[in-house]
Parts: sequence; C-alpha cells; structure tokens
Amino acid sequence: MTKQSFIFDEIIFNHLKADAKNKETVQELIDNNNGKSFSQPLIYVGYTLIIFGLYTLINAIVPGLIVTLIGIFIGFSSTGLTLNPNTKEFREYTIMFGIRVGKWQSLENYPDLSLLKRTIGYSALSRGQRELSDSDSYIDICLLSKSHRKKILVKRMQNKEEALIDAKLIAEKMGLNLTAYAPKVSNRSRMNKAKMNNPNR
Repeated sequence: MTKQSFIFDEIIFNHLKADAKNKETVQELIDNNNGKSFSQPLIYVGYTLIIFGLYTLINAIVPGLIVTLIGIFIGFSSTGLTLNPNTKEFREYTIMFGIRVGKWQSLENYPDLSLLKRTIGYSALSRGQRELSDSDSYIDICLLSKSHRKKILVKRMQNKEEALIDAKLIAEKMGLNLTAYAPKVSNRSRMNKAKMNNPNR
C-alpha cells in the first residue's frame, strides 16, 4: 500500500467515524398538535359555512367556493408546536388545508418551562334561546420568557401527573429549566398599583 493510498483510506475512515457519531447524537423532533385553532362555537360556525358554501356552489361558484374555504379553515385548522433538541429551536405552527405554516425561533429568550392550569369556557344558545355554558380544565406545558411575562403553549394535557412527566422529559431534552410560574412585575405595574392603593398621593 502506497503512502498516498494510506492517507486516502484514513480520511475515509475518519469521515465515516464522524458521520456515525453525528447519527448517534441526532435527536428526534418533539412535535405536539394542540388541537383546533378556534373555540367550539366558532367551529360549529365553520361547519355551517361549509354546508352553506357547498349549497351556494350550485348557483354561484366563486362566492360558494370562498365561503366553503373559509368554513374549512375555521372548522378544521389546528395549531401546534415543534421543538428541535439538536438546534435548540421551536416552531409554532398552524395547519391550514394540510399545510404547516410557522417560523423557527431560537429558545434563547425562553429558557424556562412550567405547568399552568387553564380553564376554557364557552357558551351557546339552545333551541329555546336559553344560554348554555360549559368549561374544560387543562394543564398546559408552556415555554416561559426570562421574566415569565411571555408564555408559549408547548402541549395541552388533562392529567397533571402525566403533564409533569412529559414536562420533565421535554426540559431534559431541550436543556430548559423546569420551574414554577412566577411572572416579574414591571416598575410601571408597581407604580400603577401604588397609585390605585393611594389615590390621594
């Protein structure tokens, strides 16, 4: 074996070794679809628009098509978030007509992760024009900014114990701090609160 051939074989070996190492360290994306983009009453409006739009297509193609597409968007679009452990980035996305739309952002400004309880209420009118209301409670896993004044939904769950397990796994993979939600009060808010408590000053 010549010296040139030996050097060439060594270069190939090092390249294959580095490629194998990179494959071992690459982690899968964390993807969470958090459900429909709109509230339940609006989703029903979307379904109604679809039916009305399809009926309108018989006599007016363009208006019917527009109404149908709006109805499909309201009734079937959903939102979610993807985390990339390899680049430490996240992407909030909306799925419209089967296409994901969203921009990748750095996690630099969102170093913390926390669990937040959220109650979503909605109301509707019955056939007798009586208002019917209901609410659902969730545990949201959220990215938090350094001041905790900004939060981004990562995953929505109904069981607190399961949410805590998932939050720990996400924090470990993404290098985030799993902490309690404690938003910092700005100086302006403190001043406004002081003025409300002491209106004569």
